[in-house]
Amino acid sequence: MKNLILSFFVLLAMLAGTSCKKDKPLPPEPLTLEQKILGKWTWKSTENFHIPAAQNDFTTNYQASDYWEFKCDGKLTAFASNLSFPTNWHKLDDNSFYIDGLGPNNPYKIITATANQLVIQLQSMDNGIPKITRETFTKP
Repeated sequence: MKNLILSFFVLLAMLAGTSCKKDKPLPPEPLTLEQKILGKWTWKSTENFHIPAAQNDFTTNYQASDYWEFKCDGKLTAFASNLSFPTNWHKLDDNSFYIDGLGPNNPYKIITATANQLVIQLQSMDNGIPKITRETFTKP
């Protein structure tokens, strides 16, 4: 009987001394489009360039007061040079959207989306040459 009790305590000690392997933390859930773009973004620049590069490629830099504001109801206001340009945006997936006037065949794709920087771009054709328009924003 003593051996049985002793064996039980030895087994219990062995089990208590072992540890379980810790599970790896799950990766964070990917952000939705709305989480990436909603809010007011200071408009820093617009780059227009062709692939391959062309002579008419250019960059426009904006004033600190210029912005785009994406709202959850699908409204978008672009404000530049003291003029407001209201329109609507429409989600295509969690990395792209289009703006009224450009239509779903010309979607903006998200290149960078952090808490304080947003870079979006759309690709179109310019006389048969691919043209990229890239918008860069920061959080005020």
